[in-house]
Amino acid sequence: MATVSPTPLDPWISRVLGSRYCLVAAIGRGGMGVVYRAWDRLENRYAVVKMPRAELLSQSQFRE
Repeated sequence: MATVSPTPLDPWISRVLGSRYCLVAAIGRGGMGVVYRAWDRLENRYAVVKMPRAELLSQSQFRE
């Protein structure tokens, strides 16, 4: 798999989450957060990762 360089527009691109999912592209954005296409390094296939907006995670009602 090719390495993706981070861009100033989205610093999450190329980050690895949980030692498993390498974020390769943002495929959707909305009021709740961002959806990324990610490379699953364990299963050797693409996956989808949803990332809620940080300000929503600080709200206890949202986390519940």
